[in-house]
Amino acid sequence: MGSTHALHSSRFIDMSPKCVEPLPTPWKKPGANLCLKASGTPFQYKVWQALMCVELGQTISYKALAAQLGQPAATRAVANAVAANPLPGFIPCHRVIRSDGTLGGYSQGIDRKQRLLTAEQKGQSLHEFF
Repeated sequence: MGSTHALHSSRFIDMSPKCVEPLPTPWKKPGANLCLKASGTPFQYKVWQALMCVELGQTISYKALAAQLGQPAATRAVANAVAANPLPGFIPCHRVIRSDGTLGGYSQGIDRKQRLLTAEQKGQSLHEFF
């Protein structure tokens, strides 16, 4: 499959175990990689791929994510790409927050974002959310 940090020309998002916490049992097969296909721009794919490497229980700001992508002036574009995430159950966009520590937006609602982050930080199961 190639590097988990690379943008795949086939427009698949690599969800290999190098960056992703183990998937719930229905999708889990030893040694298997999961790739999901979604529609988006090359920049959106770059952002979504980077989100796959934000570890369980951790957060990153839109600004820090833009800097990590080598585009520190692209904070707004990163926020738009995060908001356009077509697979919030797989691409952990809820882990992106504002630089001031506030939650920012979430397609599933701010309350759900807070509950997801709290559950992850406490090491609780996320099965109830998906």
